[in-house]
Amino acid sequence: MEKNINNLKFIFEPKTVAVIGASKTPGKSGFNVLRNLKSMFKGKIYAVNPNAEEILGFKVYRNVKDIPDEIDTVVIATPAKVVVEVMKDCVEKGVKAAVIVSSGFSEEGEEGRKLQEELVSIIRKHGIRVAGPNTMGVLNTANGFISSLVPFRENDVIPVGNVAFIAQTGLFSGAMLYRFASMKLGISKVAGLGNKIDVTDVEVLEYLAEDEQTKVIAMYIEGIKDGRRFIDVARKVTRKKPVIVLKGGITEAGVKTVVSHTASLTGKLEVFEAACKQAGVLLVRNFDELLDVVKGFAYLPIPKGNRVALAHFTGAGCVMGADTCVKGGLRLAEFTPKTIQTVKEVTPEWHGIRNPLDSWPMIERYGTKVYDVILKAMLEDENVDAVIFCFFATQHYRDIPNLDSLKPKGKPVLFCIEGDVKVALELTEIMEAKGFPVYPFVEKASFVLSYLNKYRENSFSVRIA
Repeated sequence: MEKNINNLKFIFEPKTVAVIGASKTPGKSGFNVLRNLKSMFKGKIYAVNPNAEEILGFKVYRNVKDIPDEIDTVVIATPAKVVVEVMKDCVEKGVKAAVIVSSGFSEEGEEGRKLQEELVSIIRKHGIRVAGPNTMGVLNTANGFISSLVPFRENDVIPVGNVAFIAQTGLFSGAMLYRFASMKLGISKVAGLGNKIDVTDVEVLEYLAEDEQTKVIAMYIEGIKDGRRFIDVARKVTRKKPVIVLKGGITEAGVKTVVSHTASLTGKLEVFEAACKQAGVLLVRNFDELLDVVKGFAYLPIPKGNRVALAHFTGAGCVMGADTCVKGGLRLAEFTPKTIQTVKEVTPEWHGIRNPLDSWPMIERYGTKVYDVILKAMLEDENVDAVIFCFFATQHYRDIPNLDSLKPKGKPVLFCIEGDVKVALELTEIMEAKGFPVYPFVEKASFVLSYLNKYRENSFSVRIA
């Protein structure tokens, strides 16, 4: 039976879910999954375990076939050796999708490979959609569907937002969710695909392209089975929303680790990079860059050009920011006479006004009220497409710009706060709650803006290709 791509929605949007391998033991996969679903999922939940009667307040069924309800999706958390039989029961029950969090398949040698081949045979014959095995699986913040093995407490809040992650690793639906929560980075969907015996990165990319909740898509890729289809799909998706990719397995040691991790095939990095460029996909080098860039896209509009205005409270910061901007393909804007005249009004007579703008003499003379004057002048400058504004924070300097006046300008504004780390984090939380991304160093802000501009350029070239 051919795969029904429309049924991919049951991977993300089930109304009834059964946890097969539900456990009474805290810390075990079957316990954590069930408790997470109980805390977050808005649909019906069922527990399956032949050796229990009640778990976490749920009546427990011996077999999925015993459940007196249609089951859209199952989360399988049993030992690998029984997954094949479990899948046969699911087929008889008419289950539409499965997330297999169990490990012990092709990533673990010949015996696991044979088990995986049996699973693939069942899937192909009956058309049931499967994410995994060997994954923490799926998160959909819209309906609370979660299959992560990582235990979340009842008061833990995964922020709802517009960023989706696709990954072979379960890292994004596991430990990284805590990182997202601490960053207040809002999530729409997470798809951990593991060994990818059925549902692929490319299919999820297609699904997310049409997902109204998702504004930006981030991917961690170790290997792509069908490179040509990935390029074709990515080219279409990047016309609608940005796709940022981190590639794993770029060294010989990394490739060997990939093979033992998810038994995936990897290709030459140069070929992969060329394919991504052709498709308008943006590549980053590490997780830190991925999260920085994703945050920028999540909060900001795309600039209409590459001309940037930069303000920093030190000369060195101006130099470092300018270097990063230019290396990233941005241009330092030429201020109009009107902008220069406006800024002169809050500038000592001996201090020159240029871009980048060293704001410290102004702050020293007139105080932090100059923040709003500088920002307003820059944003109203017809030669400026985006602004990077850096200021410092200490126990005595806690002022921030008037953020409510900035968004109507329609230009991206990236902030950098340096100084007292604790105070900077407090101010960052306030500012990002209002929709403005904040970075700890000017180089990071400049780097992120260069990626927004690359997307503008790539999107245009992809559209006319």
